[in-house]
Amino acid sequence: KPNLLEIEIRPGQVYLKRTPQTFAELREKLTALAALDTGYTVVVKTSVLAQTRELVDVLDMCKDLGLDQLSLMTLKD
Repeated sequence: KPNLLEIEIRPGQVYLKRTPQTFAELREKLTALAALDTGYTVVVKTSVLAQTRELVDVLDMCKDLGLDQLSLMTLKD
């Protein structure tokens, strides 16, 4: 079973495994996880009300850390 990381993006807020994070906290936690294993599948769920910039920031963060197995979903608000 693959390791899954679930990131949820809502207007002005990002969650990792349903826990609210700042972008700095998210980067810190993803950096630690990527250091252990870059084979995680990252599921990014984004609200239709979230800013595009928030989604792009999360995707760039994952790319920079070598987390390139991504799945994108839209949340129905």
